[in-house]
Amino acid sequence: MPTIQNAFPIRQDAGLPGGAAMSRYQSDSAVVQGVAIPFGGPVMRGADPRGISLFAAGGGAFLGIARQKRGGLADRHEPTSVAAYFTGASGVFVTADAAVAVDAVVRYNTATGRYTSAAASGTVLECTGWTFDSVATAAGQLVIIKRV
Repeated sequence: MPTIQNAFPIRQDAGLPGGAAMSRYQSDSAVVQGVAIPFGGPVMRGADPRGISLFAAGGGAFLGIARQKRGGLADRHEPTSVAAYFTGASGVFVTADAAVAVDAVVRYNTATGRYTSAAASGTVLECTGWTFDSVATAAGQLVIIKRV
């Protein structure tokens, strides 16, 4: 008889931007988006009070990360490249813009669409209340960010 797996890791293997990094329940919010938002993209309140938009300079407060739909499958009303959920919970995979260290402040580079710990500027926006929870040694690597 095959062995039954009865223990599971807390941290998941790297998956894709916007994927859960922790194997615990995370509360996601279903929303209406005014524009296409890629998985793993930072979100802010949209023009519709029930909606979200991609985080932008001067646009509003950072709310969380656009998530892949539960189960990872899109239905006929929702394209696979657009997120209709977002989370403010910790433990989300995102793509690093450069090398980052654990506990560094998370910022989003609007020019590259990736996350960095570089100083804030006109194109690098701070994701208030979030830090890196894993290390990246180069650009393009998946890293975990967490809410502090």
